[in-house]
Amino acid sequence: MAKLLVRWIDNPGIHTKRFDVIDVRDDSVEWGSKEGFPSYLRVSLPGVTKEEAQFLSEVEWDQNGPLDIDTGRGTTKLHARKWKIKEGNIPPPLFAQIEVAYMISNEYVVPDANGMLAWLEKKIDQSGKGSW
Repeated sequence: MAKLLVRWIDNPGIHTKRFDVIDVRDDSVEWGSKEGFPSYLRVSLPGVTKEEAQFLSEVEWDQNGPLDIDTGRGTTKLHARKWKIKEGNIPPPLFAQIEVAYMISNEYVVPDANGMLAWLEKKIDQSGKGSW
């Protein structure tokens, strides 16, 4: 099972924004004390592996500018994360459950990982949904 660390509170000094996936780990992870309330929400994705969810923590690089000769990717970071969870895509009753989970345990187990794909949006062009 994949576990996500999702930014919950915006921090002006940090490049990631609210609902960015900060890290993707497997279910053996033991998050540290700073990887939780109040800045982060821990999200579990039953039925999804770490490898399948890894795309959520990818950086968005500018492919139109100079390219790194070793990696072939752009050298300018456009977004700290390529994908975001779009709050407006989460059904209100489900979002209320997430808020309660954040306040009580700081952990949320997604009841339908495939349904969660509808919450995702690519930052660069607001397109598409990922896939597990």
